[in-house]
Amino acid sequence: MMGVSIVARMTALALSDGSTLVHSPIALDDQALASLGHVSFVVGPNKFHHLFISQVVERATSASLWVTEGLARKRGDLKVSGMFGRDPWPLAGEVEAVLVEGIPALDEVVLFHHASKTLVVADTLMNIHARSFGQRLYARLSDVLERPNVPRLARMMLRDKGAARRSVERILDLTPSRLVLAHGQVVERISSSELRAAFGPLLGD
Repeated sequence: MMGVSIVARMTALALSDGSTLVHSPIALDDQALASLGHVSFVVGPNKFHHLFISQVVERATSASLWVTEGLARKRGDLKVSGMFGRDPWPLAGEVEAVLVEGIPALDEVVLFHHASKTLVVADTLMNIHARSFGQRLYARLSDVLERPNVPRLARMMLRDKGAARRSVERILDLTPSRLVLAHGQVVERISSSELRAAFGPLLGD
């Protein structure tokens, strides 16, 4: 991003059957993958978070791979089990999947884990806390410096404000209290008003 290295986070969600869902895989060696236990689901959340999907699903051979339709078109080599927005999501009721519509260039799905009331987001929100000049400059220009917010790039990609707003309202209706981001600091406690403010650029607030 702008020649600046921004750390990406993978998220592992514990499911009620004892298995693990992996969101936005990163590079994992065999030991790290084994530490996750039985990986039953792998999620490619948008068109940009896909580089290490194949590496994980080739070793977690029983895992179901779920991606957005945009990522499926971009990565025709992936053997997907299902596509968000097209196929019935088998974890509904335990892990909700909400497509953030209106930003087709991103084509992101966010996840809500009921048991922990955690919202898991890839690129629709960021919250960069950094020390290096380059990272802080990137975060400031993106309007995500030390606060969760929709990055400017995502706002520039916005094509349908109404669709985006409806998607965000569905997310807010789930009342998350914890926010895990692929880029930036986790927010361990977030109120409904704080989360609404973070999504403000997509709500028109």
